[in-house]
Amino acid sequence: MSELFKISEIVEMAVLIETNGEVFYNSLQESAQDAQAREVFAYLAGEEKRHKATFEKMGESLAKYQPVESYSGEYAAYMKALADDNVFTQRNVGGNLAQKATSAMEAVDMALKFEKDSILFFEGMRRFVPEKKHPTIDKMIEEEKTHIVKLKELKE
Repeated sequence: MSELFKISEIVEMAVLIETNGEVFYNSLQESAQDAQAREVFAYLAGEEKRHKATFEKMGESLAKYQPVESYSGEYAAYMKALADDNVFTQRNVGGNLAQKATSAMEAVDMALKFEKDSILFFEGMRRFVPEKKHPTIDKMIEEEKTHIVKLKELKE
């Protein structure tokens, strides 16, 4: 199979997404004027840190795994498209992105996009990992959904 990504690279991207998310939320927390926003951003930074550790552990435990595909490179091409579209798969962007927010609402909108992009990435990642790892990915997806709810509540 001609791979665009190996499972180890997919897991590394998940770790990078969570690392950038942690830096992003820590930066927002430090600059937030509103106490509720600071509390939510601090909570989300902690969640991203925990998710990063989970993905690092997953990466250590995965042997070379090949998903069953309809055609060679099917899932890798999809993951590449998701990775290319997700700003948090680039190194050291979390803090820079947070500084670009010109208002609290813009910061929340950026965070909502980040969480939605993360869900899409993790749903795609599920196909790359053995079935026994699906509950871990599913838990991450559910937690990302709760992050969206918390961020939406900040907007209200």
